[in-house]
Amino acid sequence: MTKKCFLYSVGVVLFSPVLFAKTHFADVQITHLYPDVAQAIWLRKSNNTPKYPIALAKKGIKGCAIYTFNIDSSGDVSDVELVSAIPTRVLPKEAKKLLRNSEWKIADGQNAGVEKRTTRIDYCMGGESVEQAQQQCIAQSKLACSTNN
Repeated sequence: MTKKCFLYSVGVVLFSPVLFAKTHFADVQITHLYPDVAQAIWLRKSNNTPKYPIALAKKGIKGCAIYTFNIDSSGDVSDVELVSAIPTRVLPKEAKKLLRNSEWKIADGQNAGVEKRTTRIDYCMGGESVEQAQQQCIAQSKLACSTNN
């Protein structure tokens, strides 16, 4: 009987965090600031929402980053430069990685060429559902992404 009680106690201790863990909803919003879609030579191959970085989610980090970068005539990203970010430390690394790993396709009616882009990436957490997190991210993407404003 003592052995069963011990095993039950160990099970409760080990699995309690899993049973009582709070679900956190998050979203990533990408906004192309320049050029707009109608003038762009290159478009993202996938319009799927990128995954929220686990490192940011674990620490509850949310915010935004604005970058300029080039897309060469092969669709490869280069010269990724941070314009501004909130917060200024961890978030820019994740946003830069997302841009460097993004894949691009030529827009209909365009010829392959070099294009300079300015893009904003918002990382948002909160709400009681994925839809609420997405709405919060859309609202956040309309706010300034600089501590200077």
